[in-house]
Amino acid sequence: MFFAPRYGEVIGDLYPYMQVPNRTSLILIITFIVFLMIGVPLAISLALSTIVVLFTVDLPFTLVVQRIVTSNDSFEFMAVPFFMIA
Repeated sequence: MFFAPRYGEVIGDLYPYMQVPNRTSLILIITFIVFLMIGVPLAISLALSTIVVLFTVDLPFTLVVQRIVTSNDSFEFMAVPFFMIA
């Protein structure tokens, strides 16, 4: 007979990574505001603050890349450029 693992056993390995949103969002907002106050353009300050957060939070880089690729791999995101090309 198959017994499903309990919820805590499935997420036990990822639990330390689930506690970072408060610190992550605080670092993101502060660096974004600092970059804007320095006079960096909006798009570049968004990119730089994201890069700063990726290096300060101890998430595995493979997890970040995997989430980026899977979030961009959708029909809606691909439909817009193909519609504009046609």
